[in-house]
Amino acid sequence: MLIGLIQTPLGNILSRRYEYQADEYAVKETGNADVFIGTLEKLNEQNLGDKEPHPFVEWFFYSHPSIKNRISAISSTAGNSFKPIENIDNAVTEREIS
Repeated sequence: MLIGLIQTPLGNILSRRYEYQADEYAVKETGNADVFIGTLEKLNEQNLGDKEPHPFVEWFFYSHPSIKNRISAISSTAGNSFKPIENIDNAVTEREIS
């Protein structure tokens, strides 16, 4: 039991680091941080995820970073000033028009 209390957060830290790297790679390859962020928000909404969990809960239990932290990391990596897309279904059209 004690091993699990140590192993769980350590494994999750490693998993979250890989997830940040995967997010960064996806944004660099597609060149479109806005759509990636909008997709994360839509998936979070569909999965009824907690966008901003308590830091301890995220640290101990989450194998993926919270959506808020992922968006923050992507925005700073991409260097863009992200404005949330209200309706992701129209994201491409809205971005092409503006």
